[in-house]
Amino acid sequence: MRSASQIASLSPVRATSFASFPLKRSRSPARTLLDRFENVGRANGSASSTSCCSRRRTSRRSSGCYRSRQRSPILRTMLSSRRLLLPSLCVVLVFAPTAGGAANRSRAGQLARIDHVVDGDTVALTNGRHVRLVQIDTPEVYFSTECYGEQASTITKRLLPPGTAVRLLREPKTDAVDSYGRLLRYVVRVRGNLDVNVQLVRVGAAAPYFYDYRRGRYAGLLARLGRRARSHQLGLWGSCPGTPWDPNHGVSTGPS
Repeated sequence: MRSASQIASLSPVRATSFASFPLKRSRSPARTLLDRFENVGRANGSASSTSCCSRRRTSRRSSGCYRSRQRSPILRTMLSSRRLLLPSLCVVLVFAPTAGGAANRSRAGQLARIDHVVDGDTVALTNGRHVRLVQIDTPEVYFSTECYGEQASTITKRLLPPGTAVRLLREPKTDAVDSYGRLLRYVVRVRGNLDVNVQLVRVGAAAPYFYDYRRGRYAGLLARLGRRARSHQLGLWGSCPGTPWDPNHGVSTGPS
């Protein structure tokens, strides 16, 4: 190692060269790593976000791209709206199944079971309630037996034997209960999804009956099927000659 006198005797050029290279100060590894991140952040800050994010091998957050990118006003508005709408959406999702279930139950009707058939257009349920089949009428079998009354009751008994599962559908155009306390309903047999009200008119066991001129949801269908049964002389139309066509009043087939 050279002494101080030897260093002083060096040529001016070499002395100047030595002076131009100051000794480096030692740094800790943590400080060196921190400086690297700061330098990368400054370098990325001057570059565009597009060129920064196009470096696929470098993650956005470590390259400083995530910090330097600015959100546009439109994006900020959309994000703010999403934060406001999210709670409302959660409320809708929570209550939607409840509302949908109520609507489905309303369309499906009330489940019940047949205990026995009273007459052609009236049935008794196992829960003790009586149901008058709405928007139709069959000949009477009590008090004054009418033509085709017994036959109509037999057809209804064949369609709805005891224990049959049915769905009871309400007709909004009519009352829910008649003056005798009977439920006014469409009776749909679960097996086969058969609307018994419609079926009785189709085969001529009943006639359409729009009490008080109230035409329900199936009024058009019942009228068409009734005219067809009448033209083909089905059921009461063939067995009881002279039965008038008057859907706004109860059917009158005459004495049996």
